[in-house]
Amino acid sequence: MGYRVVVFLTLWIALLTGAGAFLGSLVFGTPGTGAVTGFLSAVLSTFLWPWIVPQSVDDWMDGMAHSH
Repeated sequence: MGYRVVVFLTLWIALLTGAGAFLGSLVFGTPGTGAVTGFLSAVLSTFLWPWIVPQSVDDWMDGMAHSH
């Protein structure tokens, strides 16, 4: 069960950090600033998971997803 949370957290942080780096390079011209902002928002937004993560993903992380 625990590895699924780690997989999702890793993808979550990588996606938001990458998005921050991309947007930072467009807006500020410096990818580092955006990457740091993206990383911080990824870490802080983990507290919002109960409200923003779909129930199917939450069930998968809990190991309750059924494979057919």
